[in-house]
Amino acid sequence: LRTGTGQLDILTFICEGFGPSALTSTTRHGVATAHLAARGGNMKVMVFLVEKLGNQILLARDEEGWTSAHSAARAGDLTMLKYIVETAGVSPLMILAGQGAGPTAMDIATEHGHTEAFEYLKAVAEQKDAVTGN
Repeated sequence: LRTGTGQLDILTFICEGFGPSALTSTTRHGVATAHLAARGGNMKVMVFLVEKLGNQILLARDEEGWTSAHSAARAGDLTMLKYIVETAGVSPLMILAGQGAGPTAMDIATEHGHTEAFEYLKAVAEQKDAVTGN
């Protein structure tokens, strides 16, 4: 899993040689390739993964319940966060929420001092609340 360091050529080779399903491998902690791309801020790799695997790759959760949005929030990568939220094709709250009592992506952004990421996630949550009346 080399997505965090930008090895798009290696991922392309793996995909062509073994098929897209080879890109779905995870670490022993359940961290998927999309988590690593988000963590490393590698937009080219993230777009490649979505093109090859579909937007459901953005919904994959690791053993801590984190999605790729949580990883982008931890890195404070606003561009990546926006891509994930806009591309996931589901309610933004679904990918931003924690699992069980786990932290939300907004919690993660706050914990790591990423104000812009926090403000964006807060706006997404407020927009969702305005639409649903919750």
